Amino acid sequence: MDGVIFNTEVLARRLWREVFKEYGYGFSDTTYKKLIGRSMPAAYRILSEEYGSELPIKEMAKKQDILWQEATAEAAEKKEGIHEVLEYLQSRGIPCAVGSSTNHVEVEKRLEQNGLRDYFDVVVGGDYVENAKPAPDIFLKCAEYLGVDPRNCLVIEDSVNGLRAAKAAGMQAVLIPDLIPFDEIDRSLFLVAYPSLTELQEFFKGIISDLSGILDPNNLAADSSMESQVLPIQKKIDDSGLLMLYIARNPWILRTFHQLKIDEDSPKTRRCFYFDPIGTLLFYFLMKDESPRLAKKGKRIAYISLAISIPIILLLIPLWNAFHNWGLS
Repeated sequence: MDGVIFNTEVLARRLWREVFKEYGYGFSDTTYKKLIGRSMPAAYRILSEEYGSELPIKEMAKKQDILWQEATAEAAEKKEGIHEVLEYLQSRGIPCAVGSSTNHVEVEKRLEQNGLRDYFDVVVGGDYVENAKPAPDIFLKCAEYLGVDPRNCLVIEDSVNGLRAAKAAGMQAVLIPDLIPFDEIDRSLFLVAYPSLTELQEFFKGIISDLSGILDPNNLAADSSMESQVLPIQKKIDDSGLLMLYIARNPWILRTFHQLKIDEDSPKTRRCFYFDPIGTLLFYFLMKDESPRLAKKGKRIAYISLAISIPIILLLIPLWNAFHNWGLS
C-alpha cells in the first residue's frame, strides 16, 4: 500500500529518522530499505539485529506511530495515476485487492479516508496471516478471498519483499519503483517495470484490449486455467488475437519486449530473444508499427537464432535416428 497507492514511504522514513536521532542513533537509507514491505514484528527483529538488543525499539515505534498518526490524520498524498488505474480496472470488471503488511484496521481506515475503499473487493492486512512478506501468505489470502487462482493474479509492488512474496505465491508481478531504485532489484522477481502508475495504466489498456474476447477476467476462477480456455476460443479469434494468445501464454517473451523499453542492451533481454525466436517473430508483426526500432532488433536476433538452430536440428535428426536404430539393434 505505502509506496504503491500512497506516497508515504518517504514520510515513514523521515519520521523514523527523527525518532532514531532523538534516541542518539543514526538511521540510513540502507537500513530503511530492509524494512519496506515488512510487518512490524519483522521490523523489530531486523532493527534489533542491526543495532543490538539494547535498542528500545518498541518504545521508539510507539513514538514513530504517534508522529505517523498526526501526519496522516488528514488525506495522505496519493501516487499519481492511482485513481485512473483503479477506475479503468473497475470499469472492465477486474477484481482488485489490497495485500499489506500493515494492520487491517489501519489499511481500511487509510483507504476510506482517501476515497479509495470502493475500488477494492478485498482488503487483507498483515494481522490476517501468520507470516508476513516475503512469505506468500498475504497474497495467497487475497486470492482466496477473491476466489481466483493465484496463477491468474497480477501483483503491483514497489518492494523487494513484496516481489518475493508474489513469486512465492506463484503470481506474476509488476514493479513500480519507489525508494528502492530499479537497478537494485533482481529482475527475475518481476514481469515488467514502469516508472509510474500512469505508464502502468497504458500497459493494462494494451493487454486488456488485445485480450478482450480471448480471456474473460471474470472467468478466471480457481477451478479454471488458461489452458482449459484455449481450445474452445481459438476458432473465435482473429490473427492478432492468436498472436496475443501466444504472447499471453509465454510471459518470457512478453517480459522481454517491455524490458527492452527499460534496458534494451540487457544480456538477459537478448537471451530471451534467442531462446524464443518464434515468439519474437510473432511479436515483431504485432509491434512493428508501435515500436519499429525495438521490433526490428528482436526480429534480427530471432533470424540469427533460427539460422543457428535450424542447421543444428537438421544435423541432430540423423544422429538421433542412428542412435535410436543402434539402440533397437
